[in-house]
Amino acid sequence: MAVRQGLNKPQATLIGFTAVLMWGFLAYLSKSAEAIPPLQLNAMGFFVGGLVGVSSWPFRRQAYLVLFGQKWQVWALNVGALFGCHLLYFIAIRNAPAVEVSLIAYTWP
Repeated sequence: MAVRQGLNKPQATLIGFTAVLMWGFLAYLSKSAEAIPPLQLNAMGFFVGGLVGVSSWPFRRQAYLVLFGQKWQVWALNVGALFGCHLLYFIAIRNAPAVEVSLIAYTWP
């Protein structure tokens, strides 16, 4: 993956480290939020993530053009796949030990 123009190596490394850290905490945070139904937890996560993404648009004008230049089929497939994957993950975390779910979920190639 190429480093985005205008981003130096330490910044890119910090962003990557933050992504790995968030990914690593997903099982723990999902298990901690057992009182929230999986569908609601998924919707809340997508809402917060969407707000963060939209709030970055004033600083990245080209992102708006790239995103809305895609066909609706691309949007449907990507949003549906991400939503479905996380929903099934949250359901699995609720019904099985978190370590086992994580081992199965993260063994994909």
